Amino acid sequence: MKYKVLDEPLTKDAMDKDGWVKGVVAVDIGDIATGNYELFLDLLSERLVGNELLMDIQYRVVGHSADVLHIEVTGDASEVFEQVDYHD
Repeated sequence: MKYKVLDEPLTKDAMDKDGWVKGVVAVDIGDIATGNYELFLDLLSERLVGNELLMDIQYRVVGHSADVLHIEVTGDASEVFEQVDYHD
């Protein structure tokens, strides 16, 4: 295994200068068996950055352990970590 599966979502510090992040997440094959592509992308986003705001998601399977896929996910996180102030 030439990669590390994330134990928790990435933080803002993981972004490159262009706002992109990359990491390997674990996804149980049962979690993707629904066949809904948008839900699958949301799941990858939540595993990588902790919410569904990751954009331009690219992914590839890099390995597995039993029924758990190890998926390398890359995406634009420039909107993910923005602090929104709803108080005037």
